Order: sequence, then structure tokens, then C-alpha cells
Amino acid sequence: MRIMMKNQGLANQDLSKRRTRDIKPPPPPPTTTTRRHLALGTFIWGSVFASSSSSSSLALDSECASCSDSNSSLQPGDKAFRVSNTGLRVLDVKEGKGDQASKGQVVVLDWSGYTAGYQAKRIDNTSGTDNQFVFTLGADPPQAIPAFEEAVLGMRQGGVRRVEIPGELEEALAYPVQKNARYDRGPVPFSLGGRRALDFVLDNKTLKPFNKTLLFDIRLNNIRK
Repeated sequence: MRIMMKNQGLANQDLSKRRTRDIKPPPPPPTTTTRRHLALGTFIWGSVFASSSSSSSLALDSECASCSDSNSSLQPGDKAFRVSNTGLRVLDVKEGKGDQASKGQVVVLDWSGYTAGYQAKRIDNTSGTDNQFVFTLGADPPQAIPAFEEAVLGMRQGGVRRVEIPGELEEALAYPVQKNARYDRGPVPFSLGGRRALDFVLDNKTLKPFNKTLLFDIRLNNIRK
């Protein structure tokens, strides 16, 4: 009897092993999160960009090792950024039809920002929140970083404008290097994660200038006279 039970136990173990070998593990889930998705798939107002291939297909040139010029990576049909006298790169994604913003007026904006030159991390996105950026154009002392002052001046209400700040012009057009004065002017990230992403890029002394390029989308919602 003991011999029969032992043989039966061995047979059961052998059957269990064969069943285990026959079971194949499920395939790993596909990986779809790429840098291109991070850079292009998270911009605000997707309906606006989806209707314009010239704006949605703009991409950063990952092969550029010494510059931060988005125009170097244009695809057929894309619009080029225009470069202002200060070096700011500007692209009108949507033309507004309302009043035109001028100095002395109070403007109300939604904005979205990204560390475009380094991992395309989001700085902030105020669309759909109560965190709109409100400031007076041309105020003394200034209430907005130079890039925003320049970009919003002349915009029409309802318009969407994309601006790129080359890393080599970061301090001249965007935020100061000094931490104690960095956020004296807006826009200021509301989320802690967004502020950390921006601070990391600005404070990292090992990054080359083109890695410090910033990209902002600005929508002019209202002009208070």
C-alpha cells in the first residue's frame, strides 16, 4: 500500500511539472511612452493643435548637439518660428479676433510650459484651472518675464501663441539664475513638481545651453481696460 501511494505521489508531481512547463507567461505590455509623445502629446488645447499640422508636428531636433533651433527640425508643411530682435522664437498657432493687447492694459492668460530642451517635462498647465496668469503689460517694475511681455504685446484676444526661449538666452528672456529672485515675476508654476522641473534645468551647471531651452504656449483670454 505504501509503495502504491508513493508511486501515485510521484506521478502527481510529474504531471504538475508538465502542466507548469505548458503554461507560458503573458507577453509584456507594449511600451508607448516615448520622448516624442511627452514632447508633443501633452500640449494644451489639443483641439486647436489637431486642426493644424503645422503646429502639432513641430519637433525638437534630437540630433542637434550645439544649438536649440527648432527650425532645424521642420517637416514638410510646418511653419517656422519667427525670430525677434531679442532672439525669442515665436509661432502664432491661432490668430485672435478680439482686441489687441497694449502697454498699460491688464491681460489674463492661460499658459503651458515645458522644459523642451531636457526631457520635455511639464512646468505647468493652467488650462481648465483657476490659476490664470494676470499681469499689467509694461508695468514698472515688470510683473512678467521678458519673454511673456514681448509675446503678449500685440496679441489679440482669443489668440494662441507659442514661444521658445533658447537656453543661451534663458537669463535675458526668462527666469533669473539667482534663486531668491527667480519668481519675482510670473508666470510662477503652481505645482511643486513643475517648479522642481524648472529649477533643476536652471540650476544644473552640467547641462549645455541647448538643454535649457523652454517652450511656452500662451492663450490670451481677456484684456481688462
